[in-house]
Formats: sequence, structure tokens, C-alpha cells
Amino acid sequence: MNRRWYEKGFTAVEAAVILVFLVGIAGVGYTMASRHSKANKPSSASQTATATAPSAPEVKNTNDLTAASATLDQTNVDAASADTAALDTELNSL
Repeated sequence: MNRRWYEKGFTAVEAAVILVFLVGIAGVGYTMASRHSKANKPSSASQTATATAPSAPEVKNTNDLTAASATLDQTNVDAASADTAALDTELNSL
């Protein structure tokens, strides 16, 4: 089958259009993936709040339960609200 002079470059143009389309899809995918990974990193405020919270002792009897209750009562509630504010800020940035 003979091609006319204006049909010879058509395959090259098709290949170029497909290549540009695939590069565009890859670029959008990379951008979305990098934004998603940045959004999933924990903030420094949430890391500090969990690091300062005391751990409750293991409960095996009623005396241990009293000690665990006393330990949990010493937890700073203000630190938890600061963590919530940091999470709200991160949620609003999405």
C-alpha cells in the first residue's frame, strides 16, 4: 500500500501525542503522590503531646487500678487540646 506524501509523518505525530499524554499523566500522579505523603506526616505538636503523656501501669488487681487511675488523672488536658488544634490546622490545609 502506497502512502501519500502527507501521510508519512502521521505515525510520528500520533506517537508524540501519546508520549505527551503519558508524561502528563505521570506528572499529575507524581504531584498527587508527593502531596499525599506530605499530608500523612505527623506534625511536631502531635509527636510532643504523645511523648509527654505518662503511661499507665499494668493492672492486675484493684491496687494497680487505683495507681493507674491516679497516673491517668495527672495527664495534662491542655496538651490534648493543643494537639487537636494542630490536627484541625492540618485538616483545613487539605
